Amino acid sequence: MGDGVKFTCEGGKDKGFVKFRKQINMMFNFLTTTLTSAVITLLSAIGIYNYLPIDYLEYNRSETRLGSTITTINATDLIKDSRATINTNFTNLNNTKIENSTTSVAAITTLSNLVSIGTITTGVWNGTTLTVGFGGTGSTTLSSNQVLLGNGTTAIKTVVGYGTTGQFLTSNGGVAAPTWQTSAVDQAINYTWTGAHTFNTATTTLNATTTIAASGTSTVPVRFNSLPYAWPTSQFTNPLSISSTLTPYSTNTPLFMFNNGKGDLGFTYPDWQFIASTTLTSASATTTVSNIPPRKFLKVFIETTGSAGNDDWALRFNLDGTGTYGVRISENGGVSGASNANPSLNLNSTAFDTDAFWDISIQNTENRRKQVSFQGVVNSTGANAPTSVEGVGVWNNTTAQINAISLKTGSNNQDTETTKITVYGSRE
Repeated sequence: MGDGVKFTCEGGKDKGFVKFRKQINMMFNFLTTTLTSAVITLLSAIGIYNYLPIDYLEYNRSETRLGSTITTINATDLIKDSRATINTNFTNLNNTKIENSTTSVAAITTLSNLVSIGTITTGVWNGTTLTVGFGGTGSTTLSSNQVLLGNGTTAIKTVVGYGTTGQFLTSNGGVAAPTWQTSAVDQAINYTWTGAHTFNTATTTLNATTTIAASGTSTVPVRFNSLPYAWPTSQFTNPLSISSTLTPYSTNTPLFMFNNGKGDLGFTYPDWQFIASTTLTSASATTTVSNIPPRKFLKVFIETTGSAGNDDWALRFNLDGTGTYGVRISENGGVSGASNANPSLNLNSTAFDTDAFWDISIQNTENRRKQVSFQGVVNSTGANAPTSVEGVGVWNNTTAQINAISLKTGSNNQDTETTKITVYGSRE
């Protein structure tokens, strides 16, 4: 068969036939060779597939990490048994290739052409400062405890300084930056007061006419120096005009309101007001009340249980102990003589050490001599009739009003906790 098929022809002399026979022989030789090669190849493939170990085919095998889970094909595995493993490995490689990864690609350090990354949920920012154009502050250091201000397209800035206690961050109008400023009331602006307000230390006066809008069916609570007032709804119309031309009186001075019968209410001060007092708290021959506010007229009440021994009692004004006092005293209606140029103004003629009480009136005009009149009961014990004292005096001072009053004894200490001076002043 390896020699092919030979054809003969009787006569063997015909040249055409001989040529045909050669061609037939060549064709059969080609087919025979081709068929033989195919059979050998097929048999080789069957042998390799079924019996050749894979390690015979490995060449420089190395393990490369691609971020995918790959099942190892062992050197002793047969090709016919590895198809399922190969298919699984291909699937894993396809599912976890870079464009499908959901965790990270550790080897990538630069992505210069990155356009979008979506929402960042983890990580630490170590990039350059975010500028204003990209929603940042443009700054890596923000001044501690200072108020931040926008600055257009450039880096954020702060309010100048920290201000001082009680200041407010105040607009300067327009586009000017706000600054720390001490609060102030703009007296040119109209304010609407809807609640009850208390003015505890008001010392200024109202305008000549102040209008208070009030409902005719309710009262309007108003407080001056912590004292509440309410308008009588039956005697005014809306709005209510209140007239006042008062000058300042003193701290905690109450205001009296009066009604002129036409629905207009006015304010006035009381005729007399308590303005000062003191009680002797430690052994002393002098009791002094100070800080008396200026008043044109004073009413002074002095009370005591006496002193450590018989003594004379006297007044001094503004701690003046010079010979500027004159006095005339009458006891129990008797005639008394005058005593002039004394260092104090005596309140009795006969020394005593028991209960006493004086009611003293003082004319206290600043540029005039201070004239004094008084009456009192002294040397009072038990049910015995006390001594009646009346007198007048003067303090020869025309430059100052009285701001301090002292009660003095000659040499004995006055009784503590019971010796007291109380002062009332006129409203002017």
